[in-house]
Amino acid sequence: AGSSDQETRDVNALETVLFRFATTDVEKFGPAVARVLPRILPMLDRPNVKVRAKVMEVFRHINTRLKEVESTLKLPVDKLLDVFFSSKSVVTKTFCLVYIAKGFPSLSI
Repeated sequence: AGSSDQETRDVNALETVLFRFATTDVEKFGPAVARVLPRILPMLDRPNVKVRAKVMEVFRHINTRLKEVESTLKLPVDKLLDVFFSSKSVVTKTFCLVYIAKGFPSLSI
């Protein structure tokens, strides 16, 4: 029952993230994504199909809304790189690379 409880908690947490993203103003969406994305990406490594499907739903929402804030978006490339290097999952690494690439234009050199 432990894994089922964890699955329920994960799915509920992701539902909350989706709701909050859906009700977040454009100005606050970028910072919200930057705060939450590094915590959601590792959830792709979870064995449960429902959790991974919900993570993908969050990513679809993020990708749709990112078009509104792309010019001002500051993704935490350093934290995304941490997730990339700590993950053993090819899927997680691939999504990390997608969001790292989206975060590069906002990096200051």
